[in-house]
Amino acid sequence: MYDFARIIGGDKAEVINAVPAGSEPHDWEPKASDMAAMSECDLFIYHGAGMDDWASDISTLSDSAKIVEASDGIPEEGADPHMWLDPTLAMIEIENICAGFEVADPENADYYRANLEDALSRLKELDSSFRTRLSACPKKDIVVSHQAYGYLCDAYDLTQVSISGLHADGDASPSHVAEIVELMRENSITYVFCEPLKNSDITEPIVRETGAETLELDPFEGNVNGEDYFTVMERNLNNLELALK
Repeated sequence: MYDFARIIGGDKAEVINAVPAGSEPHDWEPKASDMAAMSECDLFIYHGAGMDDWASDISTLSDSAKIVEASDGIPEEGADPHMWLDPTLAMIEIENICAGFEVADPENADYYRANLEDALSRLKELDSSFRTRLSACPKKDIVVSHQAYGYLCDAYDLTQVSISGLHADGDASPSHVAEIVELMRENSITYVFCEPLKNSDITEPIVRETGAETLELDPFEGNVNGEDYFTVMERNLNNLELALK
């Protein structure tokens, strides 16, 4: 949401990420000082859909702040909040964010709208690239460290096999590891996807049993390296294509 807000706000807005870079957003909780700083904002953007539960308690924000739930209008699929991994749903989120900017700063509405149109064009191109390149891949199953890719998989006819659940808490049971190992052998799956913010140890038993290689599939939950959404998603596409060939 921080990156989408930067895209829309451009040089007309000071965009501050409430969640520190590299933090796990499922677990982060704001301090009183964080909430006090948020109370000074003109526009507060959060994702919603269970991604940032702490944001539901925003009663301390000033009455003048415009509040935007970026996922508003997107049907939820279970408990998975990672809607932005489907570029077509990212379009809805960035449109919601733009609408918030327009209300908070109507004098620059045309500027924000122009940034939105450029972003929507890039998102359409990204979706087309995913659709074209992944449809040509013979494999459709991906083994991932945690259950974050439901929207991406639904968009491009893939199936995620997750080692851990939605929040990647704890290690997988021996029986679950055995099931994944069997599936990988039966379907000639030779890669396991890991993530920047998750402990890579969770993939170790499966890599050891199968001899698979690891690749990064970034859910873009917390930006560790300061990269933008499009850079991360292009790398995700490259890695998916490599694993599914």
